Amino acid sequence: MEFIAVLLVAGSLTLYVRYRLWRGDGVSQAERDQVRLREGIVLMDRRLYDEAFAYFEQVLAREPRCAVALACRARCQLMLGNLYHAIADCNRAAGLDHNLDTIYLDKGVALFRLGQIRDAFVQFDKAVWYFNTHARPSAEAYRWRGVTRLQLGQYTRAEKDFHRAVDLGDEHAMYFLSMRGGSLDAVEVE
Repeated sequence: MEFIAVLLVAGSLTLYVRYRLWRGDGVSQAERDQVRLREGIVLMDRRLYDEAFAYFEQVLAREPRCAVALACRARCQLMLGNLYHAIADCNRAAGLDHNLDTIYLDKGVALFRLGQIRDAFVQFDKAVWYFNTHARPSAEAYRWRGVTRLQLGQYTRAEKDFHRAVDLGDEHAMYFLSMRGGSLDAVEVE
């Protein structure tokens, strides 16, 4: 009798979980937003940042709390050279959804370009962690963390980051490894 009760409960639970997945409850809001905002994301992929920025401005006028739109607008701001606006959009996006891995990478790049190397390193470290935890490892995040480590004098750790980036297919990291015969000591980064 107890066995039948356990089977009924387990069967009911299985049906409930399948129903929730079928309804789309297994998909995060960010994933739904990425599908919905595909038009603007395609513009960014094509490097049409002015047009993408205008697209995300319209989206945010209707939906000011859309974290994905904020993260995408931050990327546009970064690519258009509006570094402080990019940082502000990254902060707002992180406040709404701290699991968006690209915001840490974009904020780190903006901080690096502003000369705030230690703060940039913290963001790149977060980007590496979030990409490894929530998505897939990012060669770009490893490369940028390696570049900041060079600036901070952490040559051995920078070399490890560059090797990891190369393993993930990053050709830019290979450049840093090839400098000075493979030794990262005394390498200067612009």
